[in-house]
Amino acid sequence: MRFTLLSCLIFAFFPLLLTNLYGEEPGEKIKRPSRESYREYDEVWGLQEGQMPKDINGQFIRITVAPATLPDPLLQYRLNIMPTEQESGNAAPLYKEALAAFNEVYHRRMENLYQSEEFKKLSPEADREAIRKLRFRTFPLYPHWPPDMYTEITAEEESQLYKSLDRVYKLMEKASRKRYYDWSETYEFKGLATLLPDIQDARTLARYLQGKADWEIRNGKYDDAVKSIRICLMLGMHIENSIPHPCLVTGLVGNAIIGVAQTQILNLSVQPDAPNLYPALTQIMLSSDDYLLNAMYGERLWLFQRPVPADIFETINLATADECKTVLDDLVTTFLVGCDAAMSSTISPENVYFETPSGRSVLTTAACLLAYPQAKERLLKQGMTKESIDSLSPYQVVVPYLLGEIRRAQDKMVVITSFPNGASYTAIPYDEQTEACEYSEPVKTLLAIFLPATQAAKSAFARQQQTLDRQKIVEAVRYCAAVRDGRLPASLDDIKELPVPKTDPMTGKPYGYRAEGNKVILDYQTPAPSRMEITIE
Repeated sequence: MRFTLLSCLIFAFFPLLLTNLYGEEPGEKIKRPSRESYREYDEVWGLQEGQMPKDINGQFIRITVAPATLPDPLLQYRLNIMPTEQESGNAAPLYKEALAAFNEVYHRRMENLYQSEEFKKLSPEADREAIRKLRFRTFPLYPHWPPDMYTEITAEEESQLYKSLDRVYKLMEKASRKRYYDWSETYEFKGLATLLPDIQDARTLARYLQGKADWEIRNGKYDDAVKSIRICLMLGMHIENSIPHPCLVTGLVGNAIIGVAQTQILNLSVQPDAPNLYPALTQIMLSSDDYLLNAMYGERLWLFQRPVPADIFETINLATADECKTVLDDLVTTFLVGCDAAMSSTISPENVYFETPSGRSVLTTAACLLAYPQAKERLLKQGMTKESIDSLSPYQVVVPYLLGEIRRAQDKMVVITSFPNGASYTAIPYDEQTEACEYSEPVKTLLAIFLPATQAAKSAFARQQQTLDRQKIVEAVRYCAAVRDGRLPASLDDIKELPVPKTDPMTGKPYGYRAEGNKVILDYQTPAPSRMEITIE
């Protein structure tokens, strides 16, 4: 499958939408193969009758944890790669080799299934459910487990799966120690047509590590689980900070992979005999606001298929008619690529025609004609005479206008990115829902395709920091319960033993915190009102 920047951006946001809109259906949980003391935590999203407090309609997490002092040495359970462990070199080839090893195991197991007598006796039409269960038992990777199949696999079958994937793990462990990740795509020359197969590959590898860590936690192999989580965190950080230039797609996919690792950190924390992970959590360095701003600048590289000195094309008379026409051709080509990525299942004779050179020429001419009246009006308002405008090629009139409008919108986008979350500012108002409506066609259409969802991206990175904050608070509460004979801190300010985050990065306001008996209630925004209930056993 071919993945472009736009299609990968859709894939990056899709899990975030599912997480917010979809929660587990009420009903009895089916225990996965695990040791007897294994404990799960409850998490639901949205309004689910009987499962959410009345004032909460976002995320609701309920966990039970045990008191625990800090480990000795403090970083016995490390979640980061030490500088002394790092090696020079590029992690990308190792990740690719790991994916190939993963696919080899998968296809070999499936081929053995298809050649088995048990499978050959089944009818593709009449025995779909039986085939589905056989396929699952052949490759029971945890993140893909349907709830109705938890009892269809034994602990030994699951153990054998992860043993068969040992080479994948070793390659990823080696990749996690490399200093950088270079996916070798020069998208400043290809724009939106840049292919990003490594992005989807990274998600596959993250799902493998998620399943492996979950299996290790369920079976009390905490040292191994911490290593799997550490490798998953490094995979996400490699993707986020990939070379040649970070962009929103790599940032969001890396962000999602780090989120996968964070779910397993919480999964480990709720176990009755779990170590205290507070020291390890202090060593996780998430992307800063500077990273997001840098990624937003990377978004400018999507628009053209070759480096463009924008100041030349935004100034009348500095670029020739042929140069301006080439830029407009690039805009039309990028627009077609974007439409194709967003609606790849829609194929019509018109779409095929517009992908031919003659079809693109028609679209370029049409774009020029549509934008010319607005471009001419803008120049007249700037004091240029009608005669001077009429002496120029239409492309010399239209291209500076289009690029100027696009630059105006992009400038606003990157400046807003630097603003804190949770507040609005009157000097530079920004509303993503209506932003493109300021512009006339065809600028509005171009902006709808090319401008990223700035606030959604900022929220995704803020939620990642918020998750880390919650995990630090959980571990600090566990420590306080251990050294205070079970007495819980009355407030975040009452936690004197360890520093804890007090400000919600989503809003810039303090976290809500209160203690009720043996329970701590932590309120935050996702951006909907959300809550974590922490019960100390």
